[in-house]
Amino acid sequence: MKHLKLSLILTFLPVIIAYGQNSEIPKSTSYAIGYTSLETGNIEIYSGGIEGKLTSKSTNENGGYVAWSPDGKRIAFYSKYDKKKTWSIHTMNSDGTDRKRLTHLKNKWDNAPDWSPDGTKIVFARAYKDSESVWQHEIWIMNSDGSEQTQIKGLKGSNPYFTPDGRIVFSQEFEDKSNAISIADVDGNNIIRLTNNKGTQEWHPDVSPDGKQIAFMSDRDGNFEIYVMDIDGSNQKRLTYSDARDSMPSWSPDGSQLIFHTKMGEDRNVYMMNKDGSSVKKIISNGGQAAWLKIAPASIAQQSHSKAPVATAAEAELSFRDIPYLKKAFIDVTPADRKDGISVGELGVDGGNKVMVLELARDIADNNEDKFDSFHIVYRDKLLFESYYLRGRIDLPHFQASATKAYTSMALGRAIQLGYLTMADLDKPLISFLKELDSTKFVEGVELITLHKAMTMRGGLGITNEQREEFEKNPAVLKGQRMVQALLENSAPITKESQDFLYGNYNPRMVMQVIEAVVPSSAKDFIKNELLNKLGITDYGWRTEISDLPTAGWGSSITSRDMVKLGILAKNKGKWNGEQLVPEAFLAKATSRILLTGDDDVYGGGKDVSNQGYGYYWWNADLKYGNKSYYSTSAQGGGGQYIILIEELDLMIVVTAHNNDNRTLQIIAEQILPAFTKK
Repeated sequence: MKHLKLSLILTFLPVIIAYGQNSEIPKSTSYAIGYTSLETGNIEIYSGGIEGKLTSKSTNENGGYVAWSPDGKRIAFYSKYDKKKTWSIHTMNSDGTDRKRLTHLKNKWDNAPDWSPDGTKIVFARAYKDSESVWQHEIWIMNSDGSEQTQIKGLKGSNPYFTPDGRIVFSQEFEDKSNAISIADVDGNNIIRLTNNKGTQEWHPDVSPDGKQIAFMSDRDGNFEIYVMDIDGSNQKRLTYSDARDSMPSWSPDGSQLIFHTKMGEDRNVYMMNKDGSSVKKIISNGGQAAWLKIAPASIAQQSHSKAPVATAAEAELSFRDIPYLKKAFIDVTPADRKDGISVGELGVDGGNKVMVLELARDIADNNEDKFDSFHIVYRDKLLFESYYLRGRIDLPHFQASATKAYTSMALGRAIQLGYLTMADLDKPLISFLKELDSTKFVEGVELITLHKAMTMRGGLGITNEQREEFEKNPAVLKGQRMVQALLENSAPITKESQDFLYGNYNPRMVMQVIEAVVPSSAKDFIKNELLNKLGITDYGWRTEISDLPTAGWGSSITSRDMVKLGILAKNKGKWNGEQLVPEAFLAKATSRILLTGDDDVYGGGKDVSNQGYGYYWWNADLKYGNKSYYSTSAQGGGGQYIILIEELDLMIVVTAHNNDNRTLQIIAEQILPAFTKK
């Protein structure tokens, strides 16, 4: 009997990146395909073109079921021991070096390995006879170094394959010994049967690089042929029509073609065809178990906007720092209309230089020194560009840090719009709205603290660190307005000299106390019902501070698209869907440069960012491109949260990130302004 030999054809792939649903993708002209040959029992590394002369280098290893790591640097495969009674999973470098055996159990048939999208896990099938000589078919998962091998209890079957979003497609075994293609979460939950043909055998699913289709083999029509269907099981279509046994399909990196194995008696070959079944041709003789390297250049996901990354149930329960990174960035130049009140368009058609923006997106995906989690662009009231990286998920609220201050500002503006305050009240002493205070115990100068001063970080309180620590030891005395009472009793005297810009310094907290005092409900309910819900923002977080009021300077979390909504509200001078939610006059002051704060320490700044200033909890700065500067105003939060408005260009950029040492404003000046202006 002939031995099996694993052969790998290694060539460099052209750069092929799908940014959006309508992008055109050229077919590959060179390939990297691993396959099992029948010529010898050794693994060899074959180099060359598909139809050209091949050269090989022996590794003196045997094996099959080649699976490439996402970066193309390593392969996983199975090899046999104990006179073929034991099958084990191995990995090695793609040049055949550094071979490692990962599974060792005797009399177990471990086979069909596949790598997780981030390359940290390997899933594989295990078959064996139990104590009653009944075959068992299990699916296992382990770390890519072979540690922490665990059976996925809910899955019974074979041929597991990861989808780009981290689920598992597999051939599920049923009691009548038939097999169907199913999909499940990686923990074995939420199993969905995708094919349902009684008495058939359907194996070896392979998911297209964009995550939209599954190719598989089935004997539903009497002979094993190659079929394709959508990821949800719809639109099932037969692709091959031959007398041979067609099996083990594998998608090309660009999703335009498939390779598959054919067997007719002792004749075994590998064929290639277009994804619609046309242009079938033989590419490899005397071989099988072929796998196409699907390396994603620049780690950019080839997926449409319908596959934007969503948080798993497990991720939704994690703290932000524990959310795993996306290995493939999601980039869409034709964002989906999700019926959430955000108008959408197409980058390059409705505005903007598509090539320039995609160049930035590629740089973020490749390097991402600024740890961007999302990056969105709105131009002329249309969302033209939507992207997610690292910990970004379309449906997962992202911490906002100090951008919360800008939302507190909008809540105060909403109170003015509804008549609970007036624009004239901004210049009144803050204490005039807090009726529970005992003014006889105040330090001198408290009346100098107006809403206007507090909104511009110039309240002038003088509280030492020792006093702050003492406050925290007895939180009961800080409930409700007692927090303001404690501050105004213990501060140094308030003077015109003390009322310089000092970021934080209890100013947002005092403003939240005013909102709580003047609205008919609580500040928490007011923010929910009269601001966020009005914008359709329902999936959010907003912490409660020691006073039992909502935090005013930090502590909120919302999705990137909901940040877009708040930006649209500010950009459109307080209007949302034709309703004036916040007075235009208030937003004009809030987003204006009421004072300059200096250019010594500009958050997210650089050489083209200057004249940093401050409004009502909104920052502002001039962004320079060429010989022209553009005034920008922005909500900003630690870690790199931004809603940036550039009124002159009718442009908004929304960013989430997790790196305090970011260069976001400089990046906007250098790489976004050129895409929306003519120098």
